[in-house]
Amino acid sequence: LTIDEKYSLMNGVGFDGWTQFDGYYIGNTPAIERLKIPSLKLQDAGNGFRTSDSRMVGQVTSWTCALGLATAWDPELVREWASAVADE
Repeated sequence: LTIDEKYSLMNGVGFDGWTQFDGYYIGNTPAIERLKIPSLKLQDAGNGFRTSDSRMVGQVTSWTCALGLATAWDPELVREWASAVADE
């Protein structure tokens, strides 16, 4: 990656510093087409996506926090959760 490409991944796309543009999440990254790196929609780390606009409802997945999952003390439940997250 060039230095400009690295900066673009850290800065993201889809907002003007204060306002989120339609169709974007908080953590959109630009595509780096020359390396075939696609644009990604990221938000809320491994817990999935938090809807920040009512038009996003039904387009996002939100996972149980891993710390909360650990409190279940159920290894099979953790396996099922991990498999579903991996499939997603």
